[in-house]
Amino acid sequence: MTDAELIARFRKGDGAAFEALLARHKNQLYSYLVSLVKDEAAASDIFQETCIKVFKNIDRYSEEGRFKSWLFRMASNLAMDHFRRASAVRFEQVEEYGTDEEHPARETAATGEEPCEILVSDATKALVTAALDALPPEQKEVVLLREYSGMSFKEIAAATNAPLGTVLARMSRAAKKLRTALEKTYERS
Repeated sequence: MTDAELIARFRKGDGAAFEALLARHKNQLYSYLVSLVKDEAAASDIFQETCIKVFKNIDRYSEEGRFKSWLFRMASNLAMDHFRRASAVRFEQVEEYGTDEEHPARETAATGEEPCEILVSDATKALVTAALDALPPEQKEVVLLREYSGMSFKEIAAATNAPLGTVLARMSRAAKKLRTALEKTYERS
């Protein structure tokens, strides 16, 4: 069943259709949010807010666009709101108490790999993550949407309300910055 068919069924009162619709996109959306906000609890909250917003606004969805783009646009907007709130809170904390460094926990894969392979894999992931985190938010958003949603650049443009040329330029700039950052890192080692 297509997204459009599930939406039509949900609009007619079929709650199971809504659950099926969200289940179809859950993993990609959640992975995207975790990569974007770097905090599983915040990503979970944003995911829940997105689900509620979709539920409340499903009548506003037009069949002209793809549901997945609409869904990711909502999630991106909520994530940007999260960053704005976090930035305001962080600024207030710095003014009152000084800086407070955070050390994000990272999970490691430990099934069937040799310890050396795990270390190399983790080191590479850490380098890529650091390079990705150094990107401006608009560039990082395009890279993560492309990676986790599998959307085309045209769909990303629709999801971010940006012209296609702007999305392509952001991706190109991000790729150059990532390449440069990773090349510098490997030249030092």
